[in-house]
Amino acid sequence: VCLGKFDAMHRGHLALAERAATRGDVVVVSFSGMAETLGWETRLPITAPSDRSRVLAMWSGTTGAAVSEHALAFGDVRELSPEAFVEMLARMGVGAVVTGKNYRFGYKAAGDVEALKRFGEANGLTVDVVDLVPARRPSSAGLGDQVSSSRIRSALSAGDIDEVNEMLGREHRVV
Repeated sequence: VCLGKFDAMHRGHLALAERAATRGDVVVVSFSGMAETLGWETRLPITAPSDRSRVLAMWSGTTGAAVSEHALAFGDVRELSPEAFVEMLARMGVGAVVTGKNYRFGYKAAGDVEALKRFGEANGLTVDVVDLVPARRPSSAGLGDQVSSSRIRSALSAGDIDEVNEMLGREHRVV
């Protein structure tokens, strides 16, 4: 499985799927209801729900492995400690986890990739950590130099569709 929010389904997320595909079929595991659970303003995802299957099919063609998506209700996992979260993955039959090097998990994001590796090993899970994918140009809004959903949202707000498409690795669609 690949762990993340997968809001934009961008080139960084594809890099996770490519790494996971070296082990077999891929499931991207996202978290639904996060904004509602945390009291944040609800926003539509960058990649529309009705367009996600098309993107996953593209990724399947790119990776050479079947890529599917599974959403966990954030409210169901929110209060799990990092160790309990990894134990839950093991009980679900997960054998390997792939995530980006900035991944945080567990209650109040207490776990980092080093904790994921440690708890993964203790529970029989292989953990692969993928470097962040650099954007082709630095962020002018101070959002880092890697591809991210935040940078994509900023570029969409600025009307910079070329940058959006570059970070997505495909043409953005409004559905």
